[in-house]
Amino acid sequence: MAEEKPAYYLPTPRPRLQAAFVEHSAYDIAKTSFVIGCADVIPIDQERQVIFLALRNHTPYRGWCWIGGRLFPGEPEGEGIARSFKRETGLDLDPERFQYRCHKRYFFYREGSSGSGEDMFAYCFTVELTEDELAQAARNLDPREYLLEAGLREFNREQLVKENVHQGLIDFYDLLFPPPCVPAL
Repeated sequence: MAEEKPAYYLPTPRPRLQAAFVEHSAYDIAKTSFVIGCADVIPIDQERQVIFLALRNHTPYRGWCWIGGRLFPGEPEGEGIARSFKRETGLDLDPERFQYRCHKRYFFYREGSSGSGEDMFAYCFTVELTEDELAQAARNLDPREYLLEAGLREFNREQLVKENVHQGLIDFYDLLFPPPCVPAL
């Protein structure tokens, strides 16, 4: 099941905006001053009802996580997720393979902070990978962001709860694989 993708009104012809390099200190200020637009993806196996997560070892969030990154100005979300996925896994996939599912907004407290954090609006996608693609993505995870030895780990809902993953991941799993309805008493 998927939500309707929010409309994105780009003029024609499409603007040629260049994302500027921002020094680390300035980007830290921006991340705590504005809502950052992101595109995130979770590899799935629809038939087996499992998702694959990477063990993130970088702020703003450490733990089992989706793959993705910020969007550049003027960049459609489908192109943004394909770019981020390639950067973080080495896989160069056609943007059409990424299926939009929903959008979510996340707030992450900064480590060692007493209240400041990062606020992100994310287009959330899924992608079905072949076994070879999944293995290649796991081998090529960006070591600056993920613990390589963890690879891409398979999760069902029970395992997500047991690992105490971010509630947004459990909610996303439930969107993808709705639990069976329990009749009211």
